[in-house]
Amino acid sequence: MNGIFGLSPREAEVYSLLLKINDSVNNSGLSKFKMNILNTENRRIIMRECNITKTNLSRQIIKFKELGLVRYDEATNIYYIPDYVAPKFASGHTVEITFTLSTVSDEQTGSDN
Repeated sequence: MNGIFGLSPREAEVYSLLLKINDSVNNSGLSKFKMNILNTENRRIIMRECNITKTNLSRQIIKFKELGLVRYDEATNIYYIPDYVAPKFASGHTVEITFTLSTVSDEQTGSDN
């Protein structure tokens, strides 16, 4: 995912921890709409585990939102990872992710684009 979304090593580290938090929420039986993955407790965990400041974490969250890696639901005031991005962890710690990339035919692009 890092190659597709262009995350820095630090952003990839933070996002991987978010995926881990998201997986623990999913395995707890709670609906994603009942658990905010970016609640105060989880933000503190991320800042401590990734050795990141509150300001830098906020910047990364904004980037994750812009990329569609994290969504905010205004009706419930929670952050969550969309199902189409969050990997499904199967037994044996195997993760299968399928991406569909669409190409655009543009006559104005050159061979170096």
